[in-house]
Amino acid sequence: MNLKKISGYHLKYIALFSMFLDHIGVIGKAFLSKNVYFLLRAVGRLSFPLFCFILAEGFFHTKNRKKYQQRLFIFALLSEIPYDLAFHYLPASTLNSALHLQKLSFTDFSVAFQEQNVLFTLFLGFTAMILMENTSQYRRNVFYRNFDILIIFCCLSEVFQTDCGAAGILCIYFFYSIYKKRGSSTELPIKAGFIGTLPAALPLLTYVSPFPVQIFALADSLLLHCYNGEKGRGSKYFFYLFYPLHLLILSFIF
Repeated sequence: MNLKKISGYHLKYIALFSMFLDHIGVIGKAFLSKNVYFLLRAVGRLSFPLFCFILAEGFFHTKNRKKYQQRLFIFALLSEIPYDLAFHYLPASTLNSALHLQKLSFTDFSVAFQEQNVLFTLFLGFTAMILMENTSQYRRNVFYRNFDILIIFCCLSEVFQTDCGAAGILCIYFFYSIYKKRGSSTELPIKAGFIGTLPAALPLLTYVSPFPVQIFALADSLLLHCYNGEKGRGSKYFFYLFYPLHLLILSFIF
């Protein structure tokens, strides 16, 4: 029985849907029951490892890595204000003041630097993969050749406080490493998917009641086992635009 019926675009839609539910849970927590909140967060754990896997696959299949990298950075910048508004790092009054051309102080924006949106994490991870590929031919020791780059970008993600931080960079790196080992083969054993999603499930202590919800990220290993290696059909810009737009909408609703 052939279970490999999920394309890259199927994975993207699943990731987007789970992310959307997760953000409803986080942003609308005050209006939700504990059970509904937990369910939304649990489903939401599927999203980030899938995005990391898609990023690693895209890295090896894109025709132009530079443009891919630029898209990530541009949409990360465009998404920052919607992200800050949705998660209340930036008060709505600040945006109203800006629209009315009123003078803003530095303190109006200082809170917004507490955390940066996840596209910055994906941008840093993609940049790290570029450096790893560019320097691999000069490094013979397999164990050490990417260690310094990995540490630097883990530190950068923590310094700039990007969403998911160092765990996000590790997740991207593991999927990058898994691809390097399996090459162009579409075979992705459940074990490989488990190993790749594990870094996204590391911060288990973040959620201690009623159960570490982060562990649900490991369910992605089953989805990735069904991946057929095909791109599928869809508009790539839809996925970039969905991120800032859904955050903006949720910021107005909640």
